[in-house]
Amino acid sequence: MSLFEFYRLLQRHDWSYNYSDDHRVWQKGQDESNMIRHILDGNSRDVKYRNLYERYREWFWDTSGDVVKPDAPEEV
Repeated sequence: MSLFEFYRLLQRHDWSYNYSDDHRVWQKGQDESNMIRHILDGNSRDVKYRNLYERYREWFWDTSGDVVKPDAPEEV
């Protein structure tokens, strides 16, 4: 998976799935989360994936509004 595709996956992911009362929503979010972890493990030598994940996660959960959303990497 390219870095651009990984970014799109992070965009589509329901980051707050753990708060859902609907088990189907929770399960879908859990499956996506597992896929993201699998991709990170498979690209452990390329720090760009981990850095993008960390920056995107930080932006999503930012409550003060001072974290800038990471730009999408160039599509190759």
